[in-house]
Amino acid sequence: MYTLLDSCLDRIDIFEFLKHVEDGLNDHYDIKMLTYLMLVRLAHLCPNAVLQRTYSLSTRASTPALLGSRNLAHLQRDAVVRRRTYSVLT
Repeated sequence: MYTLLDSCLDRIDIFEFLKHVEDGLNDHYDIKMLTYLMLVRLAHLCPNAVLQRTYSLSTRASTPALLGSRNLAHLQRDAVVRRRTYSVLT
C-alpha cells in the first residue's frame, strides 16, 4: 500500500484507500506501526482527505503512541491559547 501511494496516487480513490488504512489500525502491533507510517505519508500527500477522516482514524487508535500524540496536540493547543491570552493582557 505504501508503494501504491508513491506510484499511482492520482489513480486511486483516496477515501477508499483510507478505509483500508483504518482497518490496519485494528490489526497486530507490527501492522499498526506500518499504518502509522502510512498515515504520516498520507498527511503530507493529501492532508484534506486525512483531515476529513481524523475522528474515525483517532477512534480506532488504541496504542500509546497515537494516544500520546493526541495528548501532545492538546497540550500544544493549550499553550497557544495561553500565549494569545497573555499577549492580549499585556
